[in-house]
Amino acid sequence: MNLKYNELTIVVISFKSNENVKNLLSLIRNFTNIIIVENSKDHSLKDYYSKDSNIKFISKDNIGFGPAINVAAKLINTKYFFVLNPDLSKINEDVICNFLKYSKQLNDDFGVLGPRYKNLENDKSLKQSDKNQNIKQIECISGAAMFFLKKSFDSIGGFDENIFLYFEENDICKRLNKKNKKVFQINNIEINHERGNSFRPDNINEIESMKLNSIWHFSWSKFYYLKKHYTYLCAIIIIFPIILRSTFKILIYYFFKNEKDLKKYKYRLSGLTNSIILNKSFKRPEL
Repeated sequence: MNLKYNELTIVVISFKSNENVKNLLSLIRNFTNIIIVENSKDHSLKDYYSKDSNIKFISKDNIGFGPAINVAAKLINTKYFFVLNPDLSKINEDVICNFLKYSKQLNDDFGVLGPRYKNLENDKSLKQSDKNQNIKQIECISGAAMFFLKKSFDSIGGFDENIFLYFEENDICKRLNKKNKKVFQINNIEINHERGNSFRPDNINEIESMKLNSIWHFSWSKFYYLKKHYTYLCAIIIIFPIILRSTFKILIYYFFKNEKDLKKYKYRLSGLTNSIILNKSFKRPEL
């Protein structure tokens, strides 16, 4: 085994993502240090990897994406760590070694590195850098694959544990950039992120619960992020049109007895209002 593998820990955050985690780790099993954080009460991955001395399993009761990474980070003694979503494809040991190569090329003058996503070229939710520039500094990378310099991560205290879901990568990249811990996208490392495919629901009710909770947390986290980095007043000004539209939609769908869309906009408005009045991010899916 190449000794440079010992400089890196792989972190995988799972939420009932057993098959995807198994598929991912089957491609990168030679790495010395792997940590799985299971954000549910399902311990089957622990049993499955019980004989693998290089894989540590941590179980948490759905504490959120960023907080789960913080838990893993406390156990990491390597120079770098790489957070990988279970729903990534086109990832293998060569891809990971390329990140190690670029970290050396940058002389460790960075906070976090990310790849380019081939299947998100037209997705407005993720702004990517100029693909004609191999290494490009950027404001924010996707949380699906984040290659951290551990000392940079520690220097800002890791992820904000007030955020349960959404905008956690925006927040940590913003804080890294403010501290001149640069954020880079490596454009000739390309992977796919099959978003929404990591969680395997047991029934249709779980699917609906996850969708509604996602709406709630996106709204809550968006206001929280804006308030934190651009002042409370600025966040109110940006969010106010969304409040008006959501209120209007609720009235319309209530009048026409459209229960499905009515519930969706109620969750959106609830997430926003709870964030505005400074309530903590308390909503959790009923699973």
